[in-house]
Amino acid sequence: MVERREPTSVTEAQESADKDFRNRVRRYTISMIIRVICLVLAFATTGWLRWVMVAGAVVLPYVAVLIANAANERQVSYTMSEYTPPPPQALTDAPADEPAPGTGSGTTPPESETIEGEVVEDDRDS
Repeated sequence: MVERREPTSVTEAQESADKDFRNRVRRYTISMIIRVICLVLAFATTGWLRWVMVAGAVVLPYVAVLIANAANERQVSYTMSEYTPPPPQALTDAPADEPAPGTGSGTTPPESETIEGEVVEDDRDS
């Protein structure tokens, strides 16, 4: 698979990890402040409003964690496409009726190169 995508625009880029962390801490802190206000108002009020404040104080921590852990909304998306390799190229440019250069003539194998020299025996003990 080949990745084909447009360059990322500055307005589409994700925020830095530090800035995202600060924003999540800020959202969580605001939610916890609202929870403390609900707790205080639960002791200060009576009737149905008291139960609304108690419910808010109980449910708000769960909601605060969900909000604080929410990922950055701007996600970079990638599209993948199928890779099609180019057609194979011919190994030689020689016509089929002529042998390729360096392969000898027709049916006989190419001549091998002989290196002349002297064989020296090694007298070391193995």
